[in-house]
Amino acid sequence: MKIGILTTFDEINPGAYLQAYALQFFLKERGYQNYLINYKSFKYYCYEMKIYLCQKNPIRLFENIRKILRFKSLHKELKKTKFTFWLEDVNREEFDIIILGSDEIWNFKNCIGVADPAYYSVGLKAKKFIAYAPSFGNVDEMMEIPEYVIEGIKNINHISVRDINSLNILKNKLGISVRLVLDPTFLYDFDRVLEEPRYSNYILVYGFFDEYTMNNIKLFSREIGLPIISVFYPNRESDLNVNVISPLQWIGFIKNASYIITNMYHGLIFSLKYRKNFATQITPYRKNKLDTLIKLFKLEQRVFNKDENVFIGEIFKTELNYSEILEKIGVYKRDSVNFLLEAIND
Repeated sequence: MKIGILTTFDEINPGAYLQAYALQFFLKERGYQNYLINYKSFKYYCYEMKIYLCQKNPIRLFENIRKILRFKSLHKELKKTKFTFWLEDVNREEFDIIILGSDEIWNFKNCIGVADPAYYSVGLKAKKFIAYAPSFGNVDEMMEIPEYVIEGIKNINHISVRDINSLNILKNKLGISVRLVLDPTFLYDFDRVLEEPRYSNYILVYGFFDEYTMNNIKLFSREIGLPIISVFYPNRESDLNVNVISPLQWIGFIKNASYIITNMYHGLIFSLKYRKNFATQITPYRKNKLDTLIKLFKLEQRVFNKDENVFIGEIFKTELNYSEILEKIGVYKRDSVNFLLEAIND
């Protein structure tokens, strides 16, 4: 059995790489021959290169080049097909199963304005299609669903999604009942591959934050006497910015942190995986996917919005019952594993 995984594994952010890594190695450890499908439309490729390389600030350009090289060096850890812009090359691989997901591959309102129909199975050939934990991102139920999205999704044999918003879109707009599963990063133990930094006992900041929020974090830092370290995305008020970092080093910074403040989806996931004392900011773009984790694991007391006049230090005083949280994660993890393995072996 030959399995292909079509997802956005080569974008330059830790979550995109780690969700693909987790799914590939989860399957490999269970004896399934699988390859990441190294395909990207020419339009999307050009857009990415423009974002990374068309920088007026030479320092930012140099950092982006270093990030690209750092991430590309990690691709040797992944088993993947030869890179192509063309679906004909993908179909020549003759996959028995193609798994679509995870990540926001179904967000047809993404940064370039249109999703690639291939991520919905359009134009692909396989004996079976499985959607594992894709997301519509910030698409909501009120938006009109493009015809190619409907056509492709109805061709998929087994469908799961990773957030309630995506589940409701499929149920209410397309009349399709699907399973809610966990992101692949929940399924894999990264302890054996993470790279720990030399730092410990700090406040980790991961995400984009405005000046007001960073000043709030700075006040908390002064109150408890710990430095602020921002990873991957720099913040002016941080004591240390570690901008060029691999995904496995990023996990190490999560693991060694005393406190974590994030507004990123995988920032929250890895905070939970490593039982961290965290606070999460909800932003409009990431609201749909963050809301699901917050509701599933009852994390409402650890959430703040940038418009609220709340001292972050007060959020960290609220109870965080990890025995209950980890028990729920275990239940959803078993259900997610069962869905995936049953779909493959059906």
